[in-house]
Amino acid sequence: MAKQRFFTNAERTRRGIRQSSECPQCDHANKDTMHVFHDCAKAKEVWKLIVPIEKQARNGSRHLKIHHHCFEDWVFLSTDGAVTRSSRNASAGGEVRDRDRHWILGFTYFLGRCSPFEVELWGILDGILILLTKGYKRVRIQTDNIEVVRALSMEETVDSGITLLRRVKRILRSEGQWEIMYVPREYNLVADKLANIGLSWQTSLQIFELPPDVVTMSIQQAQDFSLY
Repeated sequence: MAKQRFFTNAERTRRGIRQSSECPQCDHANKDTMHVFHDCAKAKEVWKLIVPIEKQARNGSRHLKIHHHCFEDWVFLSTDGAVTRSSRNASAGGEVRDRDRHWILGFTYFLGRCSPFEVELWGILDGILILLTKGYKRVRIQTDNIEVVRALSMEETVDSGITLLRRVKRILRSEGQWEIMYVPREYNLVADKLANIGLSWQTSLQIFELPPDVVTMSIQQAQDFSLY
């Protein structure tokens, strides 16, 4: 009922009372009810004053669909790999977030038998190929495997003998802007969870536009570490 009674500029325009539905506060093209109470920059400033920070973080995960991501901005790709000791089956996983740490996408990919070093590279390769396909070309790659960081950071003066490593390096040098950095394992919980999901599901590449329910706990833990 409140939504019907609230006389927004969008409603005035619809009824022919006003020529423009723009918001006078932030110049947004359509001042409807959702804009007034949630999306307007001025409204967000008010909510920050009256809503506790911890609730803002929780509520943010429920409105993932409304975030708009600029392809020119840097995004953060966190990747990880998981390998079972008995079968040596492996799966890679990762998540991508924007500069404000909003979820863009996640992925998981069951690889079959693979070495721990190779599965980490596969996670990075899958992530950068997905991002390039979607138009993102400024990426900060984060992994908790220091050997992978060193291998990708070194100049290729000596043939590593690993075709996959050479392929990743070639892509990083030929397209876009890329940075790679090491992060502690506790800072990589969501990517780790996605990699382990791949071991359970044993499916080909899966891309998640919204975080699957099974990683919700890992996202909350990451928030507790002040990552998001």
